[in-house]
Amino acid sequence: MFLNGGVANGNAGWYNAIKNRHQLWPNGRIPYTISSQYSSYSRSQIAASMQEYSTHTCIKWVPKTNNDVNYVYIFPDRGCYSMVGKIG
Repeated sequence: MFLNGGVANGNAGWYNAIKNRHQLWPNGRIPYTISSQYSSYSRSQIAASMQEYSTHTCIKWVPKTNNDVNYVYIFPDRGCYSMVGKIG
């Protein structure tokens, strides 16, 4: 745990949110699609944010293609939530 820019305890280590390896996205590649309920401006902002995230992390958000069976669907709703990991 980090506290005020430092490690709060001496037991810093790596932890996984996913125990089942089948729920990991292969090669850190996560296809996504954005609902047309968003304006074109909002869709472009979301896509730019996904690209920025991909640039600075090992997770690669990529626009969904016809070959992608599993993907993240981004749509407007009353909250912000997701299952952890790949479900399909």
